[in-house]
Amino acid sequence: MYTIFYDSYKLEDQSYIGYGILCDGLVIADITTDRPKLGRLVSLCNVKRLSCLHLYDVVEDFLYLISS
Repeated sequence: MYTIFYDSYKLEDQSYIGYGILCDGLVIADITTDRPKLGRLVSLCNVKRLSCLHLYDVVEDFLYLISS
């Protein structure tokens, strides 16, 4: 099961909250600051029962889409 987690990060003396994904011990941290968008991705991963093996590719595609 996929879940969202958050942590505080610092970049050039600016603090922010970054959200990441946890799945069966796999952690991808600081993916985005947009929790609602990441929430939709996590929900879709859970509904489709995405294998954790594909998570890095899915996150890469997600980042490309939100940056376009």
